[in-house]
Amino acid sequence: MIKQTKLAVDFLNKCILTNQVLDKTSVTPELIDRFLADAVDPFWHSEKDKLDFFAYYTTDEWFCQRRKLKTDFSRGTSYWVTYSFTGATDKQAKEFFDLCVDFFSLTQEVKNLAVNAKISEIDKENLFFEQRYLKKESEKNLLLQLSDWRVLPDVEDSYPGEKDRWIKWRSYLRNETLKKPSDFESNLEFFKYSYDIKYPIDPSVYRDLYPGGFLEDGATIAPEYMDPQDSRQWVSYDAEASTDFIKQRVKGIYNLNGQYKQSYRKVKSSVLELMKLLKVDDLTEVDWDKYYTENDSNVNFDA
Repeated sequence: MIKQTKLAVDFLNKCILTNQVLDKTSVTPELIDRFLADAVDPFWHSEKDKLDFFAYYTTDEWFCQRRKLKTDFSRGTSYWVTYSFTGATDKQAKEFFDLCVDFFSLTQEVKNLAVNAKISEIDKENLFFEQRYLKKESEKNLLLQLSDWRVLPDVEDSYPGEKDRWIKWRSYLRNETLKKPSDFESNLEFFKYSYDIKYPIDPSVYRDLYPGGFLEDGATIAPEYMDPQDSRQWVSYDAEASTDFIKQRVKGIYNLNGQYKQSYRKVKSSVLELMKLLKVDDLTEVDWDKYYTENDSNVNFDA
């Protein structure tokens, strides 16, 4: 068998090397320090006998470099001496290797969490106004998409002029509802505008609002459809503007539940224990409820 590196931890340079080409993963000094202090047995690392490097190979051989604190009593000084540590059994080395593998998995989790947090922060700081526009544009497009069927040639009017009203409503949504951030002198002006946007209610909502085309008294003729002076026909939220949207929202809530289930992350129980032991939630935000292990086959995702 060709001797290749399975995994090596360079404690001095704060990195982990994996596989035969030695891909390097940097580790924060704080995480390395916590690992050595809280997870590694003093047999391997102590204040006077520090771990510098540990490697484990495909042949089940291993190499460990340490530094021992020596004292020169004649001069009253102390100094570090680097040496190869061979005092562990193969079983002890394999157990330490397994711990280092878990530590490597932990560093990947922390890295992913940190990247996600950074992306989220960038979104908040740099894409705030763009996101606001995209959100409003998505609302408009969804209203149009959900009402496409209303204007199909084979859909008959349930009352005279119904399809004409849908065409008028959809035309307003498409052409008049949303301006772009570039249309304003500043992002702040666009932001204020985005909160003042009004959606016209769709023909179905109008019919529910004014049954038979009359006001509540049943005798007074209601304002014409999409009358700009009738405030009741102009609303701030997409859900208020469209009956089709409300129906889709119910489906969306159901689908969201399915997506939430998929957001859970499975890790080895030993990795999860190590994450908690090293208190990685001090270093980056962690939602512990989203983690489960091979021992949680009956985990209740609906809780």
